[in-house]
Amino acid sequence: SICGKSYIDSIIPALGHDIIIDTESKKPTCTEDGTTEEKHCTRCDYKSGGEVIPALGHTEEIISGISATCITAGLTEGKKCSVCGEVLVDLKVLPALGHDIVIDVEAKDPTCTESGTTEGKHCTRCDYKVEAEEIEPLGHTDDDHDGKCDTCGDTIYISIENCKCNCHKKGIVKFFFKIGLFFQKIFKKNRICKCGVWHY
Repeated sequence: SICGKSYIDSIIPALGHDIIIDTESKKPTCTEDGTTEEKHCTRCDYKSGGEVIPALGHTEEIISGISATCITAGLTEGKKCSVCGEVLVDLKVLPALGHDIVIDVEAKDPTCTESGTTEGKHCTRCDYKVEAEEIEPLGHTDDDHDGKCDTCGDTIYISIENCKCNCHKKGIVKFFFKIGLFFQKIFKKNRICKCGVWHY
């Protein structure tokens, strides 16, 4: 008060804020915003936090597709987020292609005297293959014993020497054959042997 100089006997340190957390911080995700911690001081009007942290956005990752084959379905290429795992582009099913068939050998039906073949084919896209197989001749049939093939009409008489019918055998077999022939006459059944002999 005499010379005008001032002085301080002692310094009282600042109290520092008495902080209370109002809202916990929230980390942002790929699709949702986050926020910083929101807080205030009980002794003064200090406030801080509550700032918005923008969403991070997805990090794209390619999901490899699978090519369809002749017999198995495939998948188109897709996308997902490598952070959260959300599928961004769905995979779509590709139907099986089916065989791309090429005919190697045309099918041929057998006849009485000539062999036939099954169809031979293969696929141009995969190792699928069906080999042609030979079909044995059908052989002549003469169920009505008229000496002609029931299928093709060819004459198929057999020489008596090579005929194995009962009519050319001897003994008791011949006896029973005669009995059978008797009933054939009654019922007017055909009585021509495969060898061409007419049985009266």
